[in-house]
Parts: sequence; structure tokens; C-alpha cells
Amino acid sequence: MKPKLSKHFQTRKPSSIRQAQIIFSKRLDREDVEDINLAIGNISLPMYPAMKKRLNTLSNLYFKEGIVKYTPTVGTDEARAAFLNILLSENIKIDGIECLITDGGSAAMEIMLLGVCGPSSKKPILLLDPTYTNYTEFCNRLSIPFITTKRKLNDKGSFNSLDLKKIEKLIKKEKPAGIIVIPYDNPSGQYLNQDTLIEISKICVNNNIWIISDEAYRSLYFNQVEGECSSIWRISERQVPGISKRRISIEYINFIIMVGLF
Repeated sequence: MKPKLSKHFQTRKPSSIRQAQIIFSKRLDREDVEDINLAIGNISLPMYPAMKKRLNTLSNLYFKEGIVKYTPTVGTDEARAAFLNILLSENIKIDGIECLITDGGSAAMEIMLLGVCGPSSKKPILLLDPTYTNYTEFCNRLSIPFITTKRKLNDKGSFNSLDLKKIEKLIKKEKPAGIIVIPYDNPSGQYLNQDTLIEISKICVNNNIWIISDEAYRSLYFNQVEGECSSIWRISERQVPGISKRRISIEYINFIIMVGLF
């Protein structure tokens, strides 16, 4: 069994403009066909000459006409390939990973919540408390219930380690659609190592829920971390049977993407 996308996502259809774009992109002769842009808006107008001159020094391919055109909603093939290549450069296998480029971290969070839970969902999402406030605010805006686990701040200024047994007990009781983890924990500042992510992933598989990892700060880790930085993408089927097709991560390199192994 695998967790399913929300009914909201399953019933979404592209607009007629996007459908035409998708169909045209599959044509073998698309390079030989002269398409007519029927979109209306300032984006269709030529840019300032000085800007055009500057952009042409960067790439003649995209700006030779002096127009920055609309791109596909999911991002261009080249941009998505570039982001997947970043994972590849970190020795992460990218087979089967789907990549969606968004216009910011907030957009990625909102799309993820709509895909996992759906608006006005009866199923909650599980957050690790203290949690990043944007997740709670988006849940409130989308009428998605959320539950949290409690951690106490000790005398040394650190939060207690995660109680995985308590987390699994909470999952069995509340039946959330998924759990959101931040390995480079924002806002507590604690690091979730690879072994911890593996154990959380086992809990997700056993309870058939999504694991969502906010890895915006994956590339920022300090000397006390031995070896490679932790990531849900480093978890293999051998380590956690059934982990494939239930992972979603939010990534950040200059701008935000959300990638999921579907």
C-alpha cells in the first residue's frame, strides 16, 4: 500500500492554455512548427533595450527576441534537470524523482499540503513541535488540522530528543496524512541524523503515511556532523522497504523546488 494524493489533487485539471502547451510539447515536429502566442499581457511585450543587451550577454537562447516568455507551470525541462543534478552531485540517486519548481518556499509548502491533505481536510498533518510557523499558518489558511509532538527546552538550551515511540503512538491515534520533518531543524536548530530519519521513515511505512522533509538547509551543516548530511533521499529500499513513492522534500537553491518520489 502507498499513501494517496488528496482528492483535491486527483481531480485537478490543467487550464485549456496549459493543456495545449502540454500537447504541443509532445509533438516530434515542434521545432519545425511556428507557433502563434495568443497570450495577452505585458510579458509578451519587448523588454527595455538596455536590459535586452545585458541579458544577451548571458544567453542568446532565451532572450534573443527580447521577450521573457511564460514557462511551463512545473518549470522548464532544463531547470528541473539542473535541480535534480544537484541531488546527483550529492551522491543521491535520482531515478524516479519528479521535480516541481515553485516561485518560493511558501508556494512549495502550500502545494505540498494541498497534495497530501487537501483543503478543509479531515486528516491532520503531524508537525514536530516547536515547528516552523509557516506550516501552522498555511494549515490554518487551508483549514487543514495539524497535531504536534511536544519537546521541552532543557537547561543547556537544547530541546529534548524526539521520542519515536510517542510519535508512533500519536500517529496510530490521530491517523495523520503525513509527518513533516526538518532535518536541519528550523526553528530549534537541532540536527536530525540519518539514523533518526530512517527510524521515522519506518514509522511512516508501517502506518502508510507520507514523509515530508523540509531540506532547505541541507547544504548547511557543521563540523560535528560526520560524513554526508542527512536526507530522506539517502534512504534505500534495503534500509526501509516500502519507502519509495511516499517521500516528498522541499529544496532550496536560490529558489524553491519541491521534489517527490512518486
